[in-house]
Amino acid sequence: MKAIIKTAKQYGYDLKVLQAVEEVNDAQNFVLSQKVKAHFGEDLTGMTFAIWGLSFKPNTDDMREAPAGVIIDELRAAGAEVKAYDPVAMEEAREHYIF
Repeated sequence: MKAIIKTAKQYGYDLKVLQAVEEVNDAQNFVLSQKVKAHFGEDLTGMTFAIWGLSFKPNTDDMREAPAGVIIDELRAAGAEVKAYDPVAMEEAREHYIF
């Protein structure tokens, strides 16, 4: 969808509905970490969380725009340790994160 929005802008079109959809989709990436913080508090120091599935979609190592990346970053920023696994994307994940 980002590509469609970008291409439309290059041709002078402002796809406001698609932009709104994209904003909502982006905000969804933060829902899980917000729920974790609501339950355990803002400081997650000393806590360990496991994440299964790191890629953008199953059976691929494509981590571009994968929600797991946002969740990992948010949990780590709050002091948590994250253990993660993906049956296909572990090698790619190690390039982005230390596990």
